[in-house]
Amino acid sequence: MMERVRKSQWGNLLAHGGLQRDVSFDSRESANDLVNRTLEINAQRVDEVAPGEKDRAYFTTRFGYRTGREAYITKDGVMYMRNTYGVAIYIVRDRRSSRGYHVQSAFPYNEGD
Repeated sequence: MMERVRKSQWGNLLAHGGLQRDVSFDSRESANDLVNRTLEINAQRVDEVAPGEKDRAYFTTRFGYRTGREAYITKDGVMYMRNTYGVAIYIVRDRRSSRGYHVQSAFPYNEGD
């Protein structure tokens, strides 16, 4: 993870400002469980997208325990690993899905910086 952030920092600095962080759930099972729990906790937001009231939604949930790991680089260029304690999800309306939406992106998350 850290190497990918380091390479991106220098390789894409001019084009995109570099990658500031790279995150990963601890396992596929953990990712699946945390995403499902985040969807349940944010059921009201999901229920706005599923029937088509809204086209998309982004939401986060903070848990009281580790949700993954993050390679992070500060504005001063210092790189380190840290635990994440939340999950961020982006869902979009999908008429083809029986649920009425699909998860476009979901990842471990820390608030701030």
